[in-house]
Amino acid sequence: MSVLERWRHISNMVENEDYVTVEEFCTRLGVSEATIRRDLTAMEGRGMLERFRGGAQKVKAIYIPEHSAGEISHRLMERRDEKIKIARRAAEMIGDGDYVFIDSSSTTYFMIDFIMAKDVTILTNSILIMPKLLEKNMRGYITGGFIDKCSESVIPDDYTVAMQSMNFNKTFIGTYGISEKTGYTTYGTAEGNFKRNIIAQSEQTFVLADMSKFDRSAFFSYASLDACTLITDGRNSITDNMEKVIIC
Repeated sequence: MSVLERWRHISNMVENEDYVTVEEFCTRLGVSEATIRRDLTAMEGRGMLERFRGGAQKVKAIYIPEHSAGEISHRLMERRDEKIKIARRAAEMIGDGDYVFIDSSSTTYFMIDFIMAKDVTILTNSILIMPKLLEKNMRGYITGGFIDKCSESVIPDDYTVAMQSMNFNKTFIGTYGISEKTGYTTYGTAEGNFKRNIIAQSEQTFVLADMSKFDRSAFFSYASLDACTLITDGRNSITDNMEKVIIC
């Protein structure tokens, strides 16, 4: 049984029962206690379950997007002033001649209006951002791949191959959750893996998030808190413990 198959079985077990002990996992899956403990540790780190002494249970509070489609469009008007403030500060980080990736999110969307740097090349996966680049006559490219309706983005079928030959001075991404335990999280594995690959190809990565994103976790952890610089609009116990943070 592969690791992914074990994780699927473990997820089903904790979803259908109040809690499951390590011994029960070992008996049902036919693997050692050490293997189960490694699996539970890894899965908890990704927000897939919660551990307790001697076992695991399903996550009690996990963020699920309100809208099943058109998520970005719906959220553009939510906390709009905060998002514009964050986007303006993020745009100031772009320098002349930079190669930049801008992720699809309801905060990064507003960045285009504030980019003053010259000779900037922008790659985006956002269906909504691309028309703004055309409108401002900026040099822009869009990723190829399948369309994710919820994030209104284009995600390559093989993001590892698609991204490995590209290098960015700066990357700007959105997030669905920020937690000390799970780091930066998003709800989809395809989107999460894509973000992870983009971060690996960038000299600097900035996460744009307002205060509503804190203390909640989604399914997929794509970066630790120290892997990116956070640009946000306020302070809390999480930002106070972060080295890479810009308060605007």
